[in-house]
Amino acid sequence: DSDGAAGALKLQGVAFAWARIVAVWLEDSPPGSTVSTAEISRLVSLGSDADGKALAISLRRSTGSAAMLDGLRSFGFPRCGSRREVNCTTLTADTSDQEWAEAWSLGDTRFRASPTSLRLFLSACANGGMVGQTRIVSAETARVLLYAMRQTVASGSANSIKDSLGALGAIGGKTGTGPGPTVEPPTDGLFAGLIFDKSGRPRYSFMTWARRAGRGGGIAAQITAATAAALLATAP
Repeated sequence: DSDGAAGALKLQGVAFAWARIVAVWLEDSPPGSTVSTAEISRLVSLGSDADGKALAISLRRSTGSAAMLDGLRSFGFPRCGSRREVNCTTLTADTSDQEWAEAWSLGDTRFRASPTSLRLFLSACANGGMVGQTRIVSAETARVLLYAMRQTVASGSANSIKDSLGALGAIGGKTGTGPGPTVEPPTDGLFAGLIFDKSGRPRYSFMTWARRAGRGGGIAAQITAATAAALLATAP
């Protein structure tokens, strides 16, 4: 759903839609669902597309398309009303299983989002699920997402920067790479998440887009690490 300078928005699925989609998985799953926090952490930190697709279809079978779409709507992804509308989805109950799985796992199709919305959602994760006086997700979902983002850097798809900040603090986020089919240049890379100070408190949200620079865990993550070091070194 994007081209040229708007290419960053194509990657929203792997850096923004994943977060709200995960919130639906965690908060709107039926009793006995196979979704677990361990699965969510693995999906986010390792970028496990195959597992994500399998989970999407499993939830569709157990929950139903209508319930999942209602969940998306409640988390800010209503049905798109026009080609220019953002923060919406083009998924319907008639979407094929293949497209359904790709959309829910990868998010780079059937979803449109803005960088501003990404920033607000990350801020909610940093603040126990709240944006101002409005609850976006539960405190538990925010906690799971924070952990998964930290794991992305500790041992997941952005582990190339795991030791980059030393005693200054830490970074947590979600990498994104696209559009496919490869993960090398001229593919774009995206890295979005939070910067934590040395006490472990989230201090800054970020989204780094590295056009034609390859996977999100590469140059995009390295740019983020350099920026984070500069910010934390001068932070009060």
